[in-house]
Amino acid sequence: MKCAAPYLNKIHMCRFLKQVKLYDQVRDSDGTAVSIEKSTSEFTNVHSEGHYWIDIAVANSLPQISLEMITRLMYLHGFDVSRSHLDLVSTGPDEYVTQIRMHVEPVREGADSEEAFDLLKREIKRIKWLDPATIEMCVNKYPWLTMERAEIITAFCALMHPVMAKQNSFIFSKANIMDLVTKKRSINHSAAIADLFLARFDPTNPLSDDELNARAIELREHISNHVEDS
Repeated sequence: MKCAAPYLNKIHMCRFLKQVKLYDQVRDSDGTAVSIEKSTSEFTNVHSEGHYWIDIAVANSLPQISLEMITRLMYLHGFDVSRSHLDLVSTGPDEYVTQIRMHVEPVREGADSEEAFDLLKREIKRIKWLDPATIEMCVNKYPWLTMERAEIITAFCALMHPVMAKQNSFIFSKANIMDLVTKKRSINHSAAIADLFLARFDPTNPLSDDELNARAIELREHISNHVEDS
């Protein structure tokens, strides 16, 4: 583990040891490790009420892209980033782990609940693998959509393209399909389709075949009537 002098000079030893632990979890991999804790003064050990430190180690990722995407994710989850640090730790020739530290404050009720933090950790670990169109959809265009729905919609668009392109490769290009299903008049329908997919493959209580068919028929009728009236 090779650290640059500025990184060692500005970080407190306790936080450094915590980041070493995250580093060890992701080195020689493509993974991401996350730690969330209440903010304390690194010198007086006094809690800063309502603030948190989020430490992240990301292996084999472009540092600027990682910082940008995680910052956008914080906004999506209702956190204001008051301070952030980014450092690179070498793991070998042309290989490194990106170390990100963020000092955040929740600006939305419930953003710092245990359940919300569990979801945030999962999405930080997934975000490096997501298509930029997914991030654009659920952060910039429709923050209410949730990343899970946006990811499903992006996947369905990718699956539709080779099928529809056989009819007309120009009209049904990937960009045109994505634009169509994410328009304001369409996005609620797309979200409903994603919800049906999630319900069908819910590991705790999946929809039965009969329930799936009934909801699919109802959804098709609703979409058909709505589009015809638009």
